[in-house]
Amino acid sequence: MPLSSIVMSYKENCKAEGEIMTKFKIARMHFAEGKKQSEISECLKCHKNTVNNIIKICRGQGEKSEIWSYLKEKERHIRKEKLILLFGFLKNQTRKPKGNRLSIQPGSFEENYLLEKFKDTNYGFKRMFKQLKREGSDCQNVYTIGKVKGVYKRNDLKTKKIRTSNGERRALYIYDQIAAFQYLQYDTKEIADAHALPPHIYNKFKNSKKGLPKYQWTIVDAKTKTRFLAWSYSLSSYFGFKFLEYVINWLRAHGIQGKINVQMDMGG
Repeated sequence: MPLSSIVMSYKENCKAEGEIMTKFKIARMHFAEGKKQSEISECLKCHKNTVNNIIKICRGQGEKSEIWSYLKEKERHIRKEKLILLFGFLKNQTRKPKGNRLSIQPGSFEENYLLEKFKDTNYGFKRMFKQLKREGSDCQNVYTIGKVKGVYKRNDLKTKKIRTSNGERRALYIYDQIAAFQYLQYDTKEIADAHALPPHIYNKFKNSKKGLPKYQWTIVDAKTKTRFLAWSYSLSSYFGFKFLEYVINWLRAHGIQGKINVQMDMGG
């Protein structure tokens, strides 16, 4: 193909012909036509350092390189595909950082620990972060939610959804095989929930000046749906433990002596 000169600005020509072709023509303007770097930069409306870097990279290829047979001749027919392949070194390298010292490093103990837990639990990154926090892991320094998310993204971890053949939802428990008060579900929520309360009740709790509680604690039996309720003004782990202790003692006092499994929020 005949090589024509650049008639557009540097940026416009990069969009039209591509970065490699544009830089190749700039190099030819200097080596074949003898134009100064300042003239080229002024003509193409780009910074002189852009032109200087192109010329510097070409000179770094060595005097015996094949590129000089194309740079120093004013007219020569050549296929564009071959030209792009030969001058591929002119393409800008990515500036994407190879790593981040503040993140969990690939192959580290912390990353391998997360990968093993993901295999065992199939948790999403938010649920995994909460689980690590419950276990007492150093979430402030090692397992922050951003770092956990970074490990999931780097390893392309996605939770697998188990679906039935007919598309129906599968029950959490096999109710025919479990006993009463064998599985308890522990949950907390803010009472002033606009999605669950009528407007006048919601406003009473939201704008109350009479000291109404803010939070509701609920323990539900999976088999009988028996519900134990408590209310508080703050989310206190001490109160939550005492409420659970009270429910367990009440069940023991009423003849429930078997093993009781308690599942918290997010499956913990």
